[in-house]
Amino acid sequence: MKNVVFVVCVAMILGCSGQAPEGEQSVTTDGNRGEAIFVEGFEDGGDIELEVPPHDALPLSEIVKQLEDVGYTQIIDVEFEDGVWEVDHVVDGEERELHVDPMTGEILPDEQPKTGDD
Repeated sequence: MKNVVFVVCVAMILGCSGQAPEGEQSVTTDGNRGEAIFVEGFEDGGDIELEVPPHDALPLSEIVKQLEDVGYTQIIDVEFEDGVWEVDHVVDGEERELHVDPMTGEILPDEQPKTGDD
């Protein structure tokens, strides 16, 4: 069920209309851990691979709440990539990126300023 909700949200974010594109569209997951979702059949003919956290990871809402509780109040973007939550936030007018463990909510020790290349 979580994967279905995630795919619907991603489709909305990507600006897909309520109608399926021409041709077949299929969604598959990478096993029980839910590590990747493959969405096929987009209008441009390309496929999209979306990485998702393991099914037993903390809910994203809990991750965000934990971050806000310790002072990260200007969160502007959250994305799951390379096995961690990448959280973009603003500190003193500068955009930064945190990496957060999806299982524990622990902030990993590699906070970096964002550059135009990110």
